[in-house]
Amino acid sequence: MRAGSTQWQGILEAALAAWHDGPAAEELPPGLTPEDVARLADTDPPRRRDVLALARKKLASFPFEHVHPGWLADALPPDPLLRQWALSVLPPPVRDLVSPLARQQAQPAQSGIRVDATGPPRWFAGWWRGELQARLGYPHPFPWRVDSQRPLTTLWLCSEEDAVTVLRWFGLRPLAAGLVQLQSQEVVRWLYALPVELRQRVVALVKERELAEVEGWRERLRALEGGMPAEEIPLSLALEAVAAQTHARDTGDDAVRLAYRLPQPLGERLLAALDEGRADLAEPVGEPFDARLRHDLDYLLERRLVAPPAPFEEAF
Repeated sequence: MRAGSTQWQGILEAALAAWHDGPAAEELPPGLTPEDVARLADTDPPRRRDVLALARKKLASFPFEHVHPGWLADALPPDPLLRQWALSVLPPPVRDLVSPLARQQAQPAQSGIRVDATGPPRWFAGWWRGELQARLGYPHPFPWRVDSQRPLTTLWLCSEEDAVTVLRWFGLRPLAAGLVQLQSQEVVRWLYALPVELRQRVVALVKERELAEVEGWRERLRALEGGMPAEEIPLSLALEAVAAQTHARDTGDDAVRLAYRLPQPLGERLLAALDEGRADLAEPVGEPFDARLRHDLDYLLERRLVAPPAPFEEAF
């Protein structure tokens, strides 16, 4: 059943009626939780109609603009004709980014062939959106679930370059948290492996002691040392921190949307970390993980090192 379809709408209406008239409905529309239904059921009917109209509109499309072009290029059909059609139905700004990647992936004998000059049939756009959704499992941002005050929401609304910048900066926190648990000679070795600007930030974090007391970061540092350039380790640690906190705070949809906003290799690492779900890296729920991530994001915004995120159409 496609989310947003007539059948989906019918099940939702039955669930809303059951919420008011008696026990909760046994069947819920795909993608909705009992909490979603409860919130919708307690909303004034005119307001609820507006919210559901916006939700159906979003569900009938695919959020191409929030997915990194690499993911879209990798999902293009291998058949040359379908490949050309798929590119043609992308929004023009997205198509301009995906097309060069698609040419790199095309077979040499096919890369210069114009297969079809008339364009795709009318049914193709819907079929292609369904194929993408089935392949990626992208969690649609329902209006009643998106909170622009959550820093993870802000990250997947940023450009991919800015999201990486924020994550790399935030990753200095788990790096510092691991360093304070190491022997002094190990700390010195780590600090001098980092670029100067990152080293200064790590030293400041250690002095401020605004760090999560999570013993797992010490072992992660030892495991990663030598396996990648030192300046890339904060980014790797940030992905692991996001995944760990996601399991502790039930923000999985935001984390998956962030994974698809990132370049594919980084996104795949975040998805793998989400599947692994390392509890030893998670802060206690009462710890200010969101506040620290928000602080780092605001710091970079104030210094114009990243751009403000795109606005999200919130209707609930």
